Amino acid sequence: MSCVGEYFAKYRGAGAAGTPIPAWSHTAWSFIGSFIGIAVIGLLQTYYFGPHHFHLMVPAYGAMATLLFSAIKAPVAQPYNTIVGNTLGGIVTVCVTLVLQFFSMDDWVWLGGALSVSLTIVCQELMNAVHPPGAATALIFSIKVPWHKSHVLLAMFPLVPALLGACVLVITALLVNNLAASRNYPLWWSPIKMARTDEKKQIGRA
Repeated sequence: MSCVGEYFAKYRGAGAAGTPIPAWSHTAWSFIGSFIGIAVIGLLQTYYFGPHHFHLMVPAYGAMATLLFSAIKAPVAQPYNTIVGNTLGGIVTVCVTLVLQFFSMDDWVWLGGALSVSLTIVCQELMNAVHPPGAATALIFSIKVPWHKSHVLLAMFPLVPALLGACVLVITALLVNNLAASRNYPLWWSPIKMARTDEKKQIGRA
């Protein structure tokens, strides 16, 4: 088979089985957890951060809530990935924005967005903290004008909303997910520690 044929053959899929439909009890807990988490962020936005012109209620947290309350066993849904990965998105996009502003290219939204997302993914992989909503957080900042108009909002973005919102949802996930007998969150806190433990086990077996 030619290289082109092999390439398009991949479009048929790998033949892996799909995930089963979750039980109603799982879906109910997913609803409860995501509702509480987003509601808390919304209340903080309305009654505390909003009056100070900080934007805490960002769309990326919808995706984050899906991971933390529905796909809780996924590596990308664990606390380390969520907090570090989302904060990295905030840091990277601010750095990209400042560089583009320095070169008077801050109106190149396509470039800012592309660099923010791709560099966030690179940093997440280097830190072993892959978390898809983190790239969404980076993209949101690069295309939203309000943050760019204020040096304070720009400088604070990695903390509010990137870090704070992730912490709110992780804390909510810890409190709500563990109320269900069928749930255990998190699976681990540090992937680096887990990797070292696995390495020691392999050495011991050898």
